[in-house]
Amino acid sequence: MKTNLRIAFLLLIAFSTRAVQAQNVAPSSQSGTRGVSSYTVETARIEDVLRVEDDGYKSVTYVVTWKGERVGVEDPLSVSDHHIGDTIKFMAHRWHPADKSDPRALHFTLLDPPKPKPES
Repeated sequence: MKTNLRIAFLLLIAFSTRAVQAQNVAPSSQSGTRGVSSYTVETARIEDVLRVEDDGYKSVTYVVTWKGERVGVEDPLSVSDHHIGDTIKFMAHRWHPADKSDPRALHFTLLDPPKPKPES
């Protein structure tokens, strides 16, 4: 279980690093046979934190204002510990079918790595 979490975290960091490198350039776009995907890297101040745990499974979502709208930015690993007032970096990911029909999806994913835990 810990090995799977470590692998997932390393993949997230690798993806996050690539996304952060694109921060100061035009939005990234990639086409495939099934759809078109693009993203931008954004920052915003946390207005609310939604945390839930069920039978050891956790979910962490940060509420921020993006383009004048309140949105939820998900921590895919649910290991971060940001608080109201903190500024976070996240990806706004857009996807639509190659023929530009519906559905058109928009997701927000946390890019900040978890804060290191203090050593005992």
